[in-house]
Amino acid sequence: MRKHKGIRLGLMGTLLVGCILAGCTGDREVREEEPEEYTVLHVLTMGNETDCGTEQFYEQLDELTKRDLGCIVRFTYIPWGNEKQEIDSAIASGDYDIYCNGVFSNYLDKASKNAFLDLNLYLDAVPELVERYEQLSEHVLEECEIDGKLYGFPEIKRATSIRDGIFLYREDLCEEWGVDTVRSLEGMEEYMYLAKNSGYGELPLITDNRIWECLYLILGGKQYLDITSIQDMPYAVIDIENPDTVVCRMETEAFLETLKYVQKWYQDGIIDPNILGVTDNEGYRAIRMLSADEKPCETNSTLNAVGIYYIPEMHAAHPEWKWNFYCYCADNPVYRLSLAYDTCTSVSSRCMYPELAVKFISLAHTDREYYDLLVYGVEGMNYELTDGMIDYSNISVSDRHNSWTGLPDIFMEYPQKTEDAYWDDRVREFEESFRHREEVQKDHPLIEVTMDRGGMDTAELDKVWNTYMKPLLCGVTEDLERDYRIAMDKMYEAGLSEYLQTVQERITQMKHTREVGK
Repeated sequence: MRKHKGIRLGLMGTLLVGCILAGCTGDREVREEEPEEYTVLHVLTMGNETDCGTEQFYEQLDELTKRDLGCIVRFTYIPWGNEKQEIDSAIASGDYDIYCNGVFSNYLDKASKNAFLDLNLYLDAVPELVERYEQLSEHVLEECEIDGKLYGFPEIKRATSIRDGIFLYREDLCEEWGVDTVRSLEGMEEYMYLAKNSGYGELPLITDNRIWECLYLILGGKQYLDITSIQDMPYAVIDIENPDTVVCRMETEAFLETLKYVQKWYQDGIIDPNILGVTDNEGYRAIRMLSADEKPCETNSTLNAVGIYYIPEMHAAHPEWKWNFYCYCADNPVYRLSLAYDTCTSVSSRCMYPELAVKFISLAHTDREYYDLLVYGVEGMNYELTDGMIDYSNISVSDRHNSWTGLPDIFMEYPQKTEDAYWDDRVREFEESFRHREEVQKDHPLIEVTMDRGGMDTAELDKVWNTYMKPLLCGVTEDLERDYRIAMDKMYEAGLSEYLQTVQERITQMKHTREVGK
């Protein structure tokens, strides 16, 4: 673990820092009462550090944290790609005080092994943060507890079973090809085959190995609900009609249909022939290919990510293109979810200054100066604020600040000024169409049940999954029925029956405990 003993500034060091800052920002007085050392909080987050404004960012952040907390904070960025493995390694190293967590990490598994602090012990120190969560729901933090302990502060938003995974495509090409806008799996498939036969045949259209997740949402989303998330718990679901019973996902008809689709697409050249060699998140590659007109669609991104990262770059390169999207969950039932399995912020159990870390997280959510800096960066360099709206019209894509993962807050965020009016209109239409459905949503059947992973070792199952099932999920098979039987036999040999039984028992037990406690 890093020795968080602070940054020691002797007289010469203090003068040197003062001179450097003065050279960047004008004359500054070095305060005589400046302490010789500051505690350093190390934070792990996702994305890439921006090329512009880093020095000014830390100058402004240091001024805030020294004033309010007597510390400084430093961020380490992990690029999207193999983020799950990178975060696992970072947690194991103990080098960081604060971690981003969620569906892109092994959060629940690490929490069961006491990698993170129980934040319930520090809630009295941050009443403003607790009050902020209560604006969502009185019990929102309680719903995120695992065996009575709170291992992460969830991102502050309203979550439903309508996930924002989308198929991104160009509507101007639909017009050129004489087909309707994409509103179904059939329309999505038709679009991809038309693209392949209309000048986009040299390079693959699907470059992300998670395509099966999108298909399962379409094919199985009306009948089955995830217990946690499809990324976190790929082996089990519950039946909407019988939510007390755990079902093996791989034995559902929707899963078998998914395998048939990906096999067909792989054999027809729609899926990257090197799909087994790509990372678990090919977002940056997708943006490059789309902007360069190497492919006209993307299967594995979210509405939020596309709006923030994809559209600005693609619109700058080709403002004449008309981007639209098909939401994979558009026809599925709507349930309110807890935030237990969403993006969250955790404090390491090895953090030497836990209360300080929690107070910093609180200020980031509740103080406007902190929030704007940590989410948007340095005003004038990473963004501009025009009429109360975030404005990137004079900011290059590479200079836009990557927000601290898990910090975006629906009560603090600014609206963003339109860059692509056509895209914004499509998003607005979609949101309006779902507003009435969300008003009548029901609670997810397991909303008060958070899986305790203690003693649930899935290492052998995961190994078999990656060796035998993952190729099938990418379409890489000559004999699907044979290879599926082999994969399932191997899964059962690795303990699938015992795993499903354990999940069933824990859900039953936790539901009983919750009901008794009411």
